[in-house]
Amino acid sequence: MRALYGQVLTARAKFPEAVKLLTEELPPRLRTSVMAVRWLGYRAIALARVGQAPAAEINLDRAERLARARHPQLLDEVMKWRANLAFTAGRPTAVAEKFTRDGLRFARRYHHKAIEADLLATLALTSTRSRRYDEAIQLGTKALTLATAMGNDALIQKTEGNLAWVYSLLGDYENVKFYADAALQLAEKLGAARDQLPWLMQVGDVARLRGEHATAITYYLRAVDLAKQQKHVDTGDYVASLAIAQLEAGDLKSARRNIQDAAALDREKKDEDQERRAAIVDARIDAGEGSFETAIGKARQVLSVTKNTMQKWEAEARIAQFSKMAGRPAEAERHFRNALEAADQARHQITGEEFRLPFGALVRETYDDYIAFLVSNGRGDEALGVAELSRAQSLEEALDEGATAHRVDPKHVAGQRNAIILSYWLAPKQSYVWTITGKSIEVFALPPMKSVEQAVERYSTEIQSLRSADKGRADAAALYRLLVLPVTHLIPRGARVIVVPDGRLYALNMETLIDATGHYWIENVTIETAAALELLDRPQTKVSSASMLLVGDPPSPDPEFPRLTKAAEEMGLVQRHFPSACKVLQGREATPSAYETATPGRYGYIHFVAHGIATRQRPLDSAVVLARNGDAYKLYARDILKHPLRARLVTISSCHGAGTRAFTGEGLVGLAWAFLHAGARQVIAALWEVNDNATPKMMDDLYAGIRAGHDPATSLRAAKLKLIRGGTVYRQPKYWAPFVLYSGS
Repeated sequence: MRALYGQVLTARAKFPEAVKLLTEELPPRLRTSVMAVRWLGYRAIALARVGQAPAAEINLDRAERLARARHPQLLDEVMKWRANLAFTAGRPTAVAEKFTRDGLRFARRYHHKAIEADLLATLALTSTRSRRYDEAIQLGTKALTLATAMGNDALIQKTEGNLAWVYSLLGDYENVKFYADAALQLAEKLGAARDQLPWLMQVGDVARLRGEHATAITYYLRAVDLAKQQKHVDTGDYVASLAIAQLEAGDLKSARRNIQDAAALDREKKDEDQERRAAIVDARIDAGEGSFETAIGKARQVLSVTKNTMQKWEAEARIAQFSKMAGRPAEAERHFRNALEAADQARHQITGEEFRLPFGALVRETYDDYIAFLVSNGRGDEALGVAELSRAQSLEEALDEGATAHRVDPKHVAGQRNAIILSYWLAPKQSYVWTITGKSIEVFALPPMKSVEQAVERYSTEIQSLRSADKGRADAAALYRLLVLPVTHLIPRGARVIVVPDGRLYALNMETLIDATGHYWIENVTIETAAALELLDRPQTKVSSASMLLVGDPPSPDPEFPRLTKAAEEMGLVQRHFPSACKVLQGREATPSAYETATPGRYGYIHFVAHGIATRQRPLDSAVVLARNGDAYKLYARDILKHPLRARLVTISSCHGAGTRAFTGEGLVGLAWAFLHAGARQVIAALWEVNDNATPKMMDDLYAGIRAGHDPATSLRAAKLKLIRGGTVYRQPKYWAPFVLYSGS
């Protein structure tokens, strides 16, 4: 009972009490028992936590010798303790990782699922510290699955919290919020005060990055109070985060006091990385007080000593900011460019492409500052070039296949496409739109990001409902005035417009905006959407042929996905436009594996008629829902990437084919993104749920236009105008506007 109580005290971070309880030796008859191994292990962990690392090592050595001699089935637990002690003692991450992998081997040998889950979670932690973020997420997800299956709440909350930490390092704040909220709630329920600390910090970080400084400060204060009560080793880190929130809220006095406290704690801990972090914050406070030269000096000192790529990026970015404030534009520009180069190096250290997607959020502030700097100096064309550096990096890398990136000539792109390009940039203080024609580039100021996003959010809710058509029209007219009216004098009636959205604008179909005459914008212009200018400025992919691969109308693979009543009708309408060159995978034949074996790269057109799902947490788990083949019935976005395409057009006639989550710089990531990534020239996909009755006729008209020789954008517009002018309920944007045409390679 004392051994078990010692384990509980250790888990509750009551280490001095645990040491006292477990100090005496076991009686002789128990000194080679299973209990003896655990007694020594619990005592070692408690000793390490009260600063007696040598004594802890002695106890673990004894525990391991006894386990190897008498109780090999306990070696996984011993290795878990050894890894824990390595972390606590600040030994190299590789040491903890070796113990963890050894422990996993023993746990699997003896089928100890609980310990396997614990060790997987620990291995995820070591991978995070080694900056192998993709591996950390995979291991953490496996650990979470095992812990959930066993109902192990303590491990669930730790694993969720550690996943939040990995995602925070990747800039994926949506997943940070998701996992950190869940971990914090569970830790509070369990009374795990020590575990609440990092989760409080993560929830606070998300609030701060959203500009909700009062909320962030509340969470940080709770974390700092808990850390001080427990004399936590990372108290300096928590105090520094509080100082940053206070700085950004304008409370420079409190920020200065707290960052000085944090620096003192970091020096005591001998944590050089955190000391440098504190120095950067201290420099920001100097700049806030107008002491720009002092701020520049402190940031330069950090830059001269750090080897951390992310820290180099931040130091360069802060020197650029401070130099701009000090009226030294040449120096500011040099450091802005250095910061973007350092950020690009840090991004390429992330090995998994999927885990690079959120990285843009980490460096967005630097882009915002640099673009504002260039525009304010009358260099709008160059500001557009900087904006383009941040856009669609993953798509461009995949399509270029290692080729050296070239400098885009925006006017050449507009002229070649015979289009007017509207490139948007949403920023907290000032947003912009560049209007690009074959002869000119002009930049116009727009309201701050928050104003635009709130207007888009209101309208997006209205457009998908039938509650109030008048209210929706008013919101559509307001958005037109906000986003289009400043440049409307440059866009003649009948023009082709290519929109390069940003942020929340990816979820908006600008065809639905209403001009001053009361008409939808689609009635005046033809609109395409692109993620970046560079995607439009490359040799057109050679279309395989005028053939069609038609996939859909599967039987219901799951009660969640009933058979679509109009799917067979749509399949028939589409097929008749390709009478001699149409490969049809319909009904039970429409399986994910059948799509893959059909060699989709051979076809000029690909069309899906099926349910679609979009996942926010893991966008590459978005899928087209097809027929069952064994347990498989989803064609995932991540699998679509594996099959190169040369299609002129891919049409995803399903709900949410465009995706539901936009990544900074990359745009919406889901099925449409995956098909563009695979090489499709253009993709038609839906932003929200599609209507089974309206869609078949629209698709029939789309392909009639294409077969008559019109391009997909013109044909899709004509099909939509038929619905708008048809005099039925389908004239409302809810029915025709979910489908957007995305242009790629």
